[in-house]
Amino acid sequence: MNSRRWSRIPGFPFSRRRARGLSGVIVVLVFLLFWATRNRPGGPQGTGWGPPAEGTARPWSRDGGRSTAVRRVLVTRVPDGDTIALSGGERVRYLGIDAPETGEPFCTEAREENSRLVLDKEVDLRPGGPEGSDAYGRTLAVAYVREDPGKEPVCVSTELLRKGLAAVYIKGPDSVDPSLLAELLRAQDIAISNQAGFWGYRLARARSGGQKLVATRYRIHRSGCRELGGTAPRPVVSLQDELRKGKSFCRSCRPLGNRAP
Repeated sequence: MNSRRWSRIPGFPFSRRRARGLSGVIVVLVFLLFWATRNRPGGPQGTGWGPPAEGTARPWSRDGGRSTAVRRVLVTRVPDGDTIALSGGERVRYLGIDAPETGEPFCTEAREENSRLVLDKEVDLRPGGPEGSDAYGRTLAVAYVREDPGKEPVCVSTELLRKGLAAVYIKGPDSVDPSLLAELLRAQDIAISNQAGFWGYRLARARSGGQKLVATRYRIHRSGCRELGGTAPRPVVSLQDELRKGKSFCRSCRPLGNRAP
C-alpha cells in the first residue's frame, strides 16, 4: 500500500510529504547513533586509553575473528620484570615494555617490583594491540591492578617505566595502540628526566661515548650489532630524542646494558 493510498484512509494522519519528512528524520537519527557509537572515548575508534571500568569488558581488536576483551585473572608467579604466570598456567608478557634480563643491572629490582604489584592478586588484562601472543606462546596484554580499593586501577607497565625498571619496546607503529604507546612513552620520559632506576647508569654510559650508538627506524643499536645487516643506520645524536620517538633498545646487542655485543 503506497503513501497515496494510505492518505485516503480515514483518520490516517500522514500525507506523502509528511511520510517523506519522517523518513528523513529517521535516517538522520540512525546516522547520529552510529557516529556516536563509533567515536565514543575509549571505544574502538576513540582516543581514550585508561584502566578498564569495574565490571566491563571492552574489545580493542579481533584475533582470528574473535573479539578480545578485558578479563580478570589471578597472578600466581612472577618470573621477571615483564612476565607473569596465571593460576591456570597461562603466561602473560606485558605488551610494549622490556625489563632487564637475568644478569643485567636492576633485573632483581624489576622482578621484585612486579611481584609487589601483582603477585597473589587479581589483575585486569586488557589487549593493547592486534597480536594476541608472542613467539614464545605468551599472551600479550596490559595489566591493571587495584592497589587501593578506593582508587582507580594502576597500569603495571607504566609503574615499572616510571621507576626506571623497564623500557618501552615495540615491534612497529601498528603493534601497540597509539594511545597506549603515548602513555608508555610519557612514563618512560619521566624516568629518564629523573634518572630513575637503570637510567642513571645508561645515561652516564651514553654521555661517556664509550659505546657508539646508531639508530634504525625502530631500534637503537651498538654500531657493530649483527642485526643491522644491510641497513643504513644513522648516529644517535640525542638518546632521549630517539627514545621519545618510540624507538627501543635492540635485544641482541643490548646497548648501554652490561652484555657484550
